Amino acid sequence: MSKNKLEPLLFLCYLALPFIFFKDSLNINSVILGTGDTTAIILPLRELITNLIKNGEMPFWNIFNFSGYPLLAYNEAGLFYPVTMILNLLFPVHLAHNLSILLHYSLAGIFMHLFLKEYKLNIFSIFTGSIIFMFSGITITHRSHPNILYTLVWLPLILFFLIKYRRSKDLNFLFICSIFYSISFFAGHAQIFVYLSFVVLIFITFYALIYEGKKGLFFLRALSIFIICILIVSIQLTPTIELMLNSTRSSISYEYFSSFSFDFKLIPILVFPYIYGNTFFQYQDVPSYFGPWNYNEMVIYFGVATIPLLIIGLFSKNKHKFLWIFILIISFILVLGDKTPIYKFFFHIPVYNKFRVPTRNWFEFGFSFSILSAFGMEYMVANSREKLTRNIVKVIILIFSSLLAITIFFVVKGKYLLKEKMVSELFRNLKITNYSIFVPLILIFLTVIILSLFLKYNKKILYVV
Repeated sequence: MSKNKLEPLLFLCYLALPFIFFKDSLNINSVILGTGDTTAIILPLRELITNLIKNGEMPFWNIFNFSGYPLLAYNEAGLFYPVTMILNLLFPVHLAHNLSILLHYSLAGIFMHLFLKEYKLNIFSIFTGSIIFMFSGITITHRSHPNILYTLVWLPLILFFLIKYRRSKDLNFLFICSIFYSISFFAGHAQIFVYLSFVVLIFITFYALIYEGKKGLFFLRALSIFIICILIVSIQLTPTIELMLNSTRSSISYEYFSSFSFDFKLIPILVFPYIYGNTFFQYQDVPSYFGPWNYNEMVIYFGVATIPLLIIGLFSKNKHKFLWIFILIISFILVLGDKTPIYKFFFHIPVYNKFRVPTRNWFEFGFSFSILSAFGMEYMVANSREKLTRNIVKVIILIFSSLLAITIFFVVKGKYLLKEKMVSELFRNLKITNYSIFVPLILIFLTVIILSLFLKYNKKILYVV
């Protein structure tokens, strides 16, 4: 089947997969997809705004919290975010929320597909990268923070239109890009929007350097999206800044800024996501989460099978990989927060220093991870068996060496990293009958088998894709 015929089917797949992936998705009228901030903050605000609009009132002020506060200045309320506002006006708020959550997972896949297509990858590689972006990392762990999901999904579409502009020099693409960039602001999570903005700035700088050198025309014109965005969002940005300057968050300490830094003791969760327990409740042999607080911010997982793709992507001849390797490394350093001395430098960067929780930089890491994994799949499909064999053997050796090194490290240094209660809980958890152990081990085994089969049949796969 040709790429043009297969692509519409993949878009339908992106739309359908969230309904398959989440167990409660078929009961979306009787459940709420998310807890915590979703039920305590987001849904009540959406209900309030919707009722005010339906009653013909301007939803600028919330009279029910404290002595009242401006809804217009609180961007998490999503007052100007078109997706949630339209759904809230069409459906009951709880149903609109569920549909919005599922839709944004689909948008993540569709937008990433469009972006990766600009790198001229084969359709199988594009699909792989898109699925990884949809269902791994911060998109899954922060489902209960819907504004995070709503904000980050727009990044690949923003970059897509920047590439379109670079190739065509059509200024209309810059204007469209500015619109979607503004929508990501209205989506309601300022921290992720700032991180997204840094990625966009690095992206513009990288392509200005490799394609235009010192001319700088693309660089200067592309920067206009920031100016246009400020003009568009000023209706909400201005009162938000005013409110922030009168709040306790107008300045924060370094200790607060670096709180929820990624803990080295959590490294095993990249392979064994439930080794420190299962979210907030016990399930079968797996206890409730007993690792460094809190689960949603600390725990991250990209999938066992995706790690080899990431590593293979590093061997890619695609020159664009250097941008994403750079962002991958920088974002991982940022995730570590106060575990590295460099984080004190970021404390002095305006705007960036307004936010705590360094682990939310997993967003940029996961985005780069998805792209490099797509490059890895492209490399596997396009290269000879002999070349692949050498590199895949290196990958397998590297993965098992890393697992062995992590195991030895925790055996030797575990008592210094972990509290005594945590150590006993961890060792009690290390049973082969425990699904948090045997499922990842099975996935590792299957990954090795699949890589071996790929080596044997890669020419046939190349013919298909």
